Amino acid sequence: MSASSESPAGTPTPESDPATVAGPRTGSFQFWFATRRWDWSPEVYRMHGYTPGEVEPTTDLLLAHKPASRC
Repeated sequence: MSASSESPAGTPTPESDPATVAGPRTGSFQFWFATRRWDWSPEVYRMHGYTPGEVEPTTDLLLAHKPASRC
């Protein structure tokens, strides 16, 4: 039997599961330059302190969450 990161049944083990190796998923977003429209996943809404769909994602809203300079 060769060394493999999959179990005999073909299911991934923790060492081969990308979510385990890369860490937990923190959300995703898309931005359309032509229309300046943002699309946030539920995780990104929560990361910014909102319920999904509570606000319309905008560049100004995103910049309002930028931390102050630490210099």
